[in-house]
Amino acid sequence: MPRLALLLLLLTAATTGLAQTTVHRCVSADGTPVFTDQPCGSMQAARIGAVQPSATPHACPATREALRQRVAAAFAAHDANALAGLMLWEGYDDREAVREIAQMRARMHQPLLGVTDDGAPPPASTSQAPLTVDAPSSSTAAPSSATELNVHLGGVAAQEGGPLRFRVLFRAGCYWLQP
Repeated sequence: MPRLALLLLLLTAATTGLAQTTVHRCVSADGTPVFTDQPCGSMQAARIGAVQPSATPHACPATREALRQRVAAAFAAHDANALAGLMLWEGYDDREAVREIAQMRARMHQPLLGVTDDGAPPPASTSQAPLTVDAPSSSTAAPSSATELNVHLGGVAAQEGGPLRFRVLFRAGCYWLQP
């Protein structure tokens, strides 16, 4: 009797494993995650599980120049998520953060002219005065005195509005933007 019970248990486990279908985790061309029993290629989607080494470093920018380069790369690639990853979102709720990212995504379709510190001359004249910034505390003082990063975009609307201005903060050994 115990052998029969063991045999039935093994058969049940084997048939359960055969009945399970593979779930393919995909992302569609518009960025929507898709979970399906069909291979991703049949739906013209990319497989999520296949992680490719990224050309973009995942470490936070430890210098202002690294931050400036990463901001320029995000705008050049029209990648609002990469730019959002360089920001400190404290004080923002989910809805506000999503709205800010949507606005960034809309602005990223304009051509990038340059990214400058608040002390550097802009590539085009601007009429907006720089924002005021609270000085960092002595425990997190940044080695640079520039407190703003200006993103200069092309296009009529961008030229009329002036550069996009981001406050720069130095926290935990990294430079961050504040939206």
